[in-house]
Amino acid sequence: MLIVAGNFIEVLPGLFRLDDQRHVRFGSARSRSPVGDLDALSNWCMFDDYLMEGGVRYALRARPHAEGLVLEIQLAGTNRDHFVAAFVRDYVKWAGFSCRDGD
Repeated sequence: MLIVAGNFIEVLPGLFRLDDQRHVRFGSARSRSPVGDLDALSNWCMFDDYLMEGGVRYALRARPHAEGLVLEIQLAGTNRDHFVAAFVRDYVKWAGFSCRDGD
């Protein structure tokens, strides 16, 4: 679990965006299913990504937190899972936000 500092209503669209088909984008990752809006991320959303020369699947959930946004990661149990946490942390920084490990 990561805590991303800032105002939730600014952090959420700063990390996630909807593409033309209503899929959520998180850096290079794309949600497996279209969603109505970014508020759907309060529930687990499954993403497909391509990291370190291979496909990987993981779920994300983003909810309000007193310090900004809590971002939770649910891994798929594959040998590629160890790449996911580093990517998520790096993407948050690349997007211009600071984060820390949550309790």
